[in-house]
Amino acid sequence: MQATATPASPVTSVSEASAVTPAPRRGKKYADPLTIRLPSGWRVQIEALAKQLGIDVSELTRRALRRFVREYGGEKKDARP
Repeated sequence: MQATATPASPVTSVSEASAVTPAPRRGKKYADPLTIRLPSGWRVQIEALAKQLGIDVSELTRRALRRFVREYGGEKKDARP
């Protein structure tokens, strides 16, 4: 009896494709996403502040968390996470 090679099964959905190979990231490379639950009024205030600063909400949140970690986590001010 002769062995036959079984072709690899094709990827049939986007979720299967991303499970096999991570999607390429653009720009800065960040780790895993983080979900934050906020009081309802905070989102509007955060969006307004981000717009005023000319950055997106994610960047504003990263900056705030980075500052918090530096102040309370003992990191040096010139260190990058």
